Amino acid sequence: MIARCQQAGLPAPEFRQEGGQFIQTLGRPAPQVASQEAQVTPPVTPPVGKLLEAVAARGELGNAEIRSLLGLTDRTHVREHYVDVALAGGFIEPTISDKPTSRLQKYRLTDKARAWLAAQKAKGGPP
Repeated sequence: MIARCQQAGLPAPEFRQEGGQFIQTLGRPAPQVASQEAQVTPPVTPPVGKLLEAVAARGELGNAEIRSLLGLTDRTHVREHYVDVALAGGFIEPTISDKPTSRLQKYRLTDKARAWLAAQKAKGGPP
């Protein structure tokens, strides 16, 4: 048991006898703490990636233009799975920030999105 703990990089087990019982205590590995950036930055989902590529290619886009470019028809689906997720992640921003439901509303890339697209291009993956 002691050798196995050492192989696993764990502290040696403790053995003791208490009130007629034999007690063995095993140590645990230290918990892995993710970096702060990983905790703060949500991952870019495939739908958001497609949205970012479309906005990067065409510039500011409205909801109807996004649906057309991505070949989608359901407004609610586009809003919930593409636009709202990208907004929450800080990848796009509205052009009319004081009127989020305006029919003239369009969305543009943020610096964070441009950095993500550049990183994807540098990796050789889809931008």
